[in-house]
Amino acid sequence: MANNANVCRHLHIPLQSGDDEILARMKRRYNTRQFEELIIRIYRTIEGVAITSDVIVGFPGEKELHFQNTLNTVGKLGFAGIHVFKYSPRKGTPAAEMPDQVSPEEKEDRSKRLIELGNRLAHEYAGRQLGKDLQVLAEQPMRRMINCLRAIRIPISK
Repeated sequence: MANNANVCRHLHIPLQSGDDEILARMKRRYNTRQFEELIIRIYRTIEGVAITSDVIVGFPGEKELHFQNTLNTVGKLGFAGIHVFKYSPRKGTPAAEMPDQVSPEEKEDRSKRLIELGNRLAHEYAGRQLGKDLQVLAEQPMRRMINCLRAIRIPISK
């Protein structure tokens, strides 16, 4: 990918949580140190890469400290964007039966706070692209995309 100009410099790598205890409860086979090392290695190897991620808030047992660890991890890694999901129990899964379910109000609050951080990181990423000539792949009608770019004050050349 680093040596192929025909490959888009974008990777989507789900973090899920920035806290080792919560990752273990989720039965993930990695910890935050391993995840951070991977992301840093990618940033060093692929010039201009945009990395996006998924994060779940409100997994059973998630306390404010766990959530703060997630905020810190997401902020440190500087994703170009994140997708935030509120944990929702699914009948018959181990997590649905776990104690310490997080209240809907707490999930909503954490979701809003993480989305706010994600928006700031996305804005910072977009700001680093200013002044660069970039090829883009339009995934929606151009008129809608142009209006969106103008709304966030990104200059457009034809």
